[in-house]
Amino acid sequence: GEGDGTATINLALEGPFASDLDVTLGVNVASTAVENDDYTLATTTVTFDAGETTASFEVTIIDNALDQDDRTLVLEINPGAGYVAGATALHTLTIEDNDDPAGIAPTTGTVVVSETDNQAIVAVGLSEPSGKTITIDYATQDDTATAGVNYVATSGTLTFDPGETSQQITINLIDSSTRSADTVEFSVVLSNATNADLDPQDSE
Repeated sequence: GEGDGTATINLALEGPFASDLDVTLGVNVASTAVENDDYTLATTTVTFDAGETTASFEVTIIDNALDQDDRTLVLEINPGAGYVAGATALHTLTIEDNDDPAGIAPTTGTVVVSETDNQAIVAVGLSEPSGKTITIDYATQDDTATAGVNYVATSGTLTFDPGETSQQITINLIDSSTRSADTVEFSVVLSNATNADLDPQDSE
């Protein structure tokens, strides 16, 4: 996992060599891990000492702060002088993520507008960037204001692409002909968050 620090990869020969043997490794295109973001390789050459049939090397795992899917590093044995790759020429290292999902909540609190403002805008934000795509549903809900009279009922889904931390919900207001001295209110309810944590008290 991300918090392990290093992972040890072991290689084996079918038989010993009379002299040192250098075996070169490469990163297979099937890898989903990204070098210098998820891991680093100090070397891609593994040396078998003369007479030895086993050798190992270490992959340094980077413990980043992003909540993201598990990633894989697929290493392959490249062709070289004095050896051929065996049946297990690929080795897959899975880097398991250890970060909690980002929190999601409205970031504007109570929004005060006038009918003549035409729109009310509610900002929704993440507590931190995420490496995953995050979605959350929203819908307006009457309080003392009435949809169709004071505002246009609005619903939909917000999508945060990886790295994005803020989105906006726009609600159109209705400038009614009936004037009132009272302030009326409605809510925007958030629900069904995916890949993020929604605190129940932050859902409206």
